[in-house]
Amino acid sequence: MARPESRRAVTAAASIVNLSEPIVVQMQKAARRPWQDVGWSYYRSMPEVRYPANWKGNALSRFVLRVGVRDPDDRTAPATIPEIGDRRRTDLVRAAEEIVASLEGPQGGGPEILKRYSINMDVAADGWLIGTDQTAEIIDWEFVSIRELVFAEHEGRMQAYRDPVGDGEVDTSNPALRATPNYSRRFWISHPERSQQADGALEALRDDCERLKALNESITARIVSRLATAGLLFIPNSVTLPIKPENASEQAQLAEDPFIRQLIAYFEATLTNRGTAAGSLPILLRGPDDMGEKIKHITLDRTIDKTEMALRAELRETIVRGQDLPDEVQTGLGDASHWSAWSVMDSAVQNHLQPAANRFADGLTRVYLQPAIDAMFPDMPLAERRSVVVVADGSGAVSKPNAAEDGRQMHDRAVISDAALRERGGAIEAETPSEDEYVRILGRQAKDPYLATFGLEVANRIDWDKVGKGNAEGAPGVGGTPTSRRPADSSDGPGNPGDRAKRDAKK
Repeated sequence: MARPESRRAVTAAASIVNLSEPIVVQMQKAARRPWQDVGWSYYRSMPEVRYPANWKGNALSRFVLRVGVRDPDDRTAPATIPEIGDRRRTDLVRAAEEIVASLEGPQGGGPEILKRYSINMDVAADGWLIGTDQTAEIIDWEFVSIRELVFAEHEGRMQAYRDPVGDGEVDTSNPALRATPNYSRRFWISHPERSQQADGALEALRDDCERLKALNESITARIVSRLATAGLLFIPNSVTLPIKPENASEQAQLAEDPFIRQLIAYFEATLTNRGTAAGSLPILLRGPDDMGEKIKHITLDRTIDKTEMALRAELRETIVRGQDLPDEVQTGLGDASHWSAWSVMDSAVQNHLQPAANRFADGLTRVYLQPAIDAMFPDMPLAERRSVVVVADGSGAVSKPNAAEDGRQMHDRAVISDAALRERGGAIEAETPSEDEYVRILGRQAKDPYLATFGLEVANRIDWDKVGKGNAEGAPGVGGTPTSRRPADSSDGPGNPGDRAKRDAKK
């Protein structure tokens, strides 16, 4: 049965770019914005940016790129995915399925390309699907970041280079690095003000990311700074150690300041001999009676206060909310029940993941599938060629916690088959009961001992004349109620409960 495709709320910005034309390369270079390189630096160093981007990318990799069919007479209707055996799986549809399945390369197939697309859109809102000819029939496809596709001038003309390292710099004099991709498709989130430029969340969050980065660096500096953490120890000149050097050589070594040198030696012994007497005993000092109170530990920097931590938490919350994911996904679901967690995940799929997958599928249809279909079926009417599209199937992105129970309810209402119920419950086809087992199952449900032992050897040893008659008149069977104790219902007619039974007895 064909599944309907969800309606598309957004349209991808995607185009086929001829990078062999210098003017085109110049325009693509002009579309780059400084915040995009900064965004990649945040991704490398800030978990507040890296985690949601990777989470969304991993979730999007669970989507499956499939081929859907639209009604040529109503292109506004959602596409449906024809299953095996569907008469709509024509030669055109099968060819489209082969084209979509061939979208693979060194990085992997569709799932990995979807993941890289998602991360690039979250970080820089811009990326490239590039293809390289391997043979006359095989093309390697990769999704690369803007840092891997460098625009530089060589011999007086602007050219595009695939940067193998991704640091944004290539040696244009090296012929091995001057490899313009054979096929180039740009994907980006179009800015509403300037459509050829990218519009990403990190552009608006740049100042907040810089503040959080500066605050983290300040806190780290104070934590690791020996001067800030240890401070100064003030000891009056009149305070001395109760020991003296044993020989002239030691006295010469301590001539500059024997007290301080010996005190440092005590401190070192305390740190290196933990658990021993040398690390546990206090340091002995000697001096005038009133000098002990003048020994002071002076800290040169303030401690990390609550205001800084509150500001840090506020900045992190702002960055979390500024990205395209529910807050609960990024802050954690540790205290949520499995129902609440499923609800959050379902909302994330419907409102965040599915639109992103649809953007990629729309763009892939326009710049990848349709050109290939046009080349394979040049004589086919255009409306028919445009009837096949790429669909991002997200049915496997989230699992409902009550799928088995929902299946049982539908099976009880004769909506789905036994095989469908087994699939939802995780049972395999080999676990299907035999005909005799099926009869015994019905016997147990009906509390019928004869059916419950049907086909078993033990049934031949049972004296069936001595077996009770279940819920017939007389002693009630399991779960039965004597006639005299049954409540009145519509069949009793007027009167007190049980009056009907008395009237029948008089007859």
